[in-house]
Amino acid sequence: MLTGNIHVIFDLQLIQKALSSRAMSFEPLLIPVARPLLGLSPNVMQAIHSGMLGSLIHATRPALAGKPLTYLNSVALGALVEHLDDEMLQAEELEISDLYRWLGIALTIATGRALYGSQSPLSRDRKLIDDLT
Repeated sequence: MLTGNIHVIFDLQLIQKALSSRAMSFEPLLIPVARPLLGLSPNVMQAIHSGMLGSLIHATRPALAGKPLTYLNSVALGALVEHLDDEMLQAEELEISDLYRWLGIALTIATGRALYGSQSPLSRDRKLIDDLT
């Protein structure tokens, strides 16, 4: 349940300032819905309430902007092309019965490659992907 104020911003310059402000946080909106939505255990919720989520967001923000983001995107797109090439080499005609699942697998492999490099466990063990998707 939300117990604070929620402000809606429509001015583009003000939106940019608000998003770059450390005072603005989505944590109050995310935490109450995290447990039922994601099925998180009480231990995970305790870690989240300890401030770990804010620290994680603060630590990952620099990696998801500018040149690091461009690099992650280019690696992920390259991995996606490799995955598609592998699929095409296995059959003369690529038949995708469940596009949503196929995209989930392909994007999981690509994201894993971008985050963990060529030794990504997601590229080596498809069971991990099945557990995630």
